[in-house]
Amino acid sequence: MNIALEDGVITLDESKEITNLQEQITEITEKVSKAQEDASFQTLKIKYGNGASLDIDSFNQLQEELQAQVSSFKETYDNALTVTLTNLNLQLSEGAITQEQYDAAVQQATDGYYANINDMEVRVSSFNLDTIAEAWNDELTGIMPDMEGSVSEKIERCFTDCIIRKTGYIKLDPGRYDGMAWT
Repeated sequence: MNIALEDGVITLDESKEITNLQEQITEITEKVSKAQEDASFQTLKIKYGNGASLDIDSFNQLQEELQAQVSSFKETYDNALTVTLTNLNLQLSEGAITQEQYDAAVQQATDGYYANINDMEVRVSSFNLDTIAEAWNDELTGIMPDMEGSVSEKIERCFTDCIIRKTGYIKLDPGRYDGMAWT
């Protein structure tokens, strides 16, 4: 990389090498971020006893800590996107990539960013549902609808159905449980 910048001209081979290094950095960053997320979830499970011993106060405390972790995860993804876009901007300004290549790379980075954020949000939701199901399994078993699956799966389906009904994004299957009707 230093050689490419010494003469002030980035050749095609040097551009390919720079792009390859950026892709490796992005891949490593994603792996480290996922490993940190996993470790954070594991830490919270250990700290709060897998949800089994939660009461309302400790559950609220867990939620506060989880929200702080989510903010940290998002900041990591934001920083990775900023680094990627900075590198792409530099490559474009130096003529190492065309506008078309730049646009495609920005779209790919944007798609990857949103995919990572969505994946993280799904993992957080699953963590919350599993925690609720573990903490209040006995209490929920008696009031959950007559559906197949674990308490966690039932809660997830009910929440999904309620969100779908409220937002109107997907019309519910008539044979499916009406999540709005249970108390």
